[in-house]
Order: sequence, then C-alpha cells, then structure tokens
Amino acid sequence: MDYKQRYDLWLEKVKDELLLNELKSMSDEDKNSAFFKVMEFGTAGLRGIVGAGSNRMNIYTVARATNALVIYMKKNGGKKIAISYDSRIMSKEFAELVAGICAKQGIAVYLSKELMPTPFLSYMVRFYGCDAGVMITASHNPKDYNGYKVYDSDGCQLLEEPSFEIMKIAETLDEFSFEALSVKEGLKLGLIKYTDDEILNKYVSEVESVSLNKIENISVLFSALNGTGIQTVPRVLSEKGAKVELNKVQCTPDKNFTTCPYPNPEKIEVYETSLELAKLSNPDLIIASDPDADRVGVMVKHDGKFVHLTGNEIGVIIEDYLLKNRKTKGGFVVKSVVSTGLAEKIAEKYGAKCFDVLTGFKYIGEFITNLEKQGKAKEFVLGFEESSGYLAGTHVRDKDATVASMLIAEVASELKKQNKTIADRLNEIYEEFGYYQAYVSSYKFAGSSGDARMKEILKSLRENPPQEFAGLKVLSISDYAGGIDGLPSANLISFELEENTRVMVRPSGTEPLIKVYLTLTQTKEKNDKNNKKLQECFEKMFK
Repeated sequence: MDYKQRYDLWLEKVKDELLLNELKSMSDEDKNSAFFKVMEFGTAGLRGIVGAGSNRMNIYTVARATNALVIYMKKNGGKKIAISYDSRIMSKEFAELVAGICAKQGIAVYLSKELMPTPFLSYMVRFYGCDAGVMITASHNPKDYNGYKVYDSDGCQLLEEPSFEIMKIAETLDEFSFEALSVKEGLKLGLIKYTDDEILNKYVSEVESVSLNKIENISVLFSALNGTGIQTVPRVLSEKGAKVELNKVQCTPDKNFTTCPYPNPEKIEVYETSLELAKLSNPDLIIASDPDADRVGVMVKHDGKFVHLTGNEIGVIIEDYLLKNRKTKGGFVVKSVVSTGLAEKIAEKYGAKCFDVLTGFKYIGEFITNLEKQGKAKEFVLGFEESSGYLAGTHVRDKDATVASMLIAEVASELKKQNKTIADRLNEIYEEFGYYQAYVSSYKFAGSSGDARMKEILKSLRENPPQEFAGLKVLSISDYAGGIDGLPSANLISFELEENTRVMVRPSGTEPLIKVYLTLTQTKEKNDKNNKKLQECFEKMFK
C-alpha cells in the first residue's frame, strides 16, 4: 500500500474531528510524510510527530500499539500495568486512552494521578508488581513529538525479542478498531487506580538512600524544561540540604516549551533564561532535567563564569565521586559503547570493572537485573550514557535525573569544602588520565526521501568505507551489525583512526537523525584542531 492509498483509507475511517480536519487540509508533501510508512513498534516503542497519519502519534496508532501489548500480556499471563505521562501534546489523553483500553480488556491499571518522571514509571512497575508499564513521552525530542515507551516486569524498557513480538502482533491489527473505558468508568469499576503519596514518598526515599554525603553550602538554580522534573528534583535537593531556586518560567508544565522548543539539556540554548536569572542569584550550579526527567544537564560556576558540562563529563564526575567515597570498594560501572573510554580508566584506578553495552538504557537495566539474579545488585555503582542519562542505585531500571541531580550537588558540595569546583576536578582527572574530549554531531533526514538517504549513507559506509577522515587514516573498522564482543546486533559502525581517535556512526532510535560520535585524546589544542577538520569532513559526508 503506498502513501496515497493509506491516506484515502484514513480519510474514510477516521472519526476524530480534529484529525479528520487535519487530513483534509494536507498537501501532497504532508500526505507523503505522514503516510509513507506505518509507524513500527520498535525497541523504543513508538515515537514521532503528533498528528494525523500512519507515521504519526495519534489515538489510532496508540490504540493499535496498546491492543498489541494487551494481547502480548495476556499470552504471557500478564494482569497488571502501570501508566504515566509527561507534559507533551496529548500526553495525558494518550495515557488515559491506554488505561481505558487495558481496563476494558480486564487488565488492572495503576495510573499516575498527574504527570510524573519516566523513572517514577519504572518504580511504579516494580512497586505494584506489574507485568508491564507504559510511559507517554518523547523525552528530549522537539516539541512536536510524543512517544510510547513500554517496560517489562523489572521496570526496564523492553528488549528486542518482546518488542519484535509485539510489533508482529500490531501488524495484524486494525488501528481503527478499539474499545476503551473512560478513566471515570475504570475508577468506578476498580479496574483503574490512581497512584498516591505513599509511592511517591517511597520513591524519594529510595533516591535519597543512594546519597553518600549531605549537600552543604550549595545553591542550585533548577529548570524542569517545562516537564516532570518539578515533581521530584527540587524536593530531593532541598531535603538533602541544597538551597534551591526555581526557574519558574521553565518549571511549569508547558506542551509548547515556549522558551525551549527543543528541550534537550545537552543543548546550551535551553539555559538562556536560567543564565539571566543566575546573574541575580549567583548559584553554584544550574541543573536542568528534560521533560520526562530521565536526563539531566549541568552548568557549573567556575572562575566567575558558567561552564556547560558534557554528558560524558557529568558521567565521569559522578563515577569518580561514587567510587572514591563508597564504603565497599570495587563494583560495576556500565556505560553505552559510544560513551567515553575515560570511564574505564577511572574504574581501573578504584579497582572497579567497567562494562560496555549497546546504546539504549534498557541494556544497562538488563545488566542490573542480571546482577540482582546473581545476588550482586549492591555491587552496581553507576550506569551512564553520554546523552546525559545516569543511574545510581537499583530502585529503577532507567536513567534518573533526580538521583543524578542529587549526586551532582553532592560532588559540588564536597569539592567546595576544598575550595574547588567540578571544573577543577575534571581538570585534575584530565591531567591524570589524558584529555579525553568527545563530540556528538547530528544530521537530520526528514520524510521519506530523508529516510532513504539515511539508509543509503549507512549502506555506503559498510560497503565502501572511507580510508581516512580529514587526513587521519582509518586503522580498523568494527561493524556492530553482526554483533561484537558478545553484544547483540546493532546499527552502529566504529572507525579507529590515527592519533587514538575514534568515529562511531549510528542512526538515532528516536528521531530521523544520523549521529556521529567523535572521541579525541590528544592535547586540548590538538583536539580542537582535529575536531574542526573532522566536523567539516562530516558535514560533507552526511549532507
């Protein structure tokens, strides 16, 4: 079926008035973008632009995925599900639709009473003993996006095998055929229950139990980037001793993300309003969580200026702090394969072991679950991804901006007692192990033509790989499509270059992007020079 046939089918079947009006107003280009494919239930669940179409997030694509999930749950004896949502367009409506479809089919539903962070959803699954969980969020994606993350009974995002099985079920279903109770009906019948203060308090207690020291004499300016972090991060920081000021314009849920339309704490643009406020309050730290509060970004006051830390830098700072201050030495650090190799050096220094997993925090969650089965859960120290996701503790199975924010403030507190900042400690780490510098570049490929171009580029890199990048010879190539070092197959290619330089290329799992990860390990001056040349090279390669 081509995009025109799909469009005609939707025009005939859609009953929702707003979606129908959108369909009628579409240009041919809009139709192509919205219908060139059917949104697949992938390893990240669903994620896409909100609107009408088979390749969009709407009540029909959400209902189809939910019906498939219910069939999968019942097939495997599942009876209970946890559901939560963030501040995005249609998030609450999608969450209530999922709850209503599940309840209609006899699945007991635990629904968050208001928007809550993604890690809280993971905690809900574990706390209530659910068989699955659904979080309605598009995490840090641009404002027009929403998504549908599915979790297993461990509170971990689904791995490949169950995701594939649900996708195959979904392919057999009619997206226009679904029945749902209203939340009001579900509550009355006892099939839907809201979360209460008890579970929130226990989650906060679990987060705070990871703490190693009280936060003293540290002031934090916090931004929730108009999302869910406001529910937990300020509370934990305050209870642990930090002085917290809120960026109020970004601490109110706002589906339009008025001051940060691309609400990603990795991007310096989202800190503009916080930096203006900081001129008056002069905090030690500016902390920002993304809309579903699983990622966190940090700016540190250093020598009178605010320095924005990269995701890798935050990861190694937390790692160094935890390994240095834990009562039990050793342990396990787990990171994504595209994250900094500096983590391995730090782990080795403290007698800990560092493991690489594929990109996707579900693999870190899986690692923790396996440790738990072996009775070694207490040996888990930290999991992190360079994309600003961190987890310490085993209370959840996903990255957690709340626990990461607390630990960052603790690090700053301990260093301030020594008249140092986090930037000072980073410089000490670089002096000890070498100047590991990482850069991530993203190249957008929108629509059906962009999708085809992405596939063409990745195919070419495999079949006709470059012999050099910007004058740096390629020494070896590792294609993860066949699985490497015991890792599952992944759409990732790694190039080891001269001067201990690494280039890794993969398509984003959540946006129409090719992402390029560059690691440089020479002096700062040499790194800056090589980075400039390599970025120019990438611009030509990925246009």
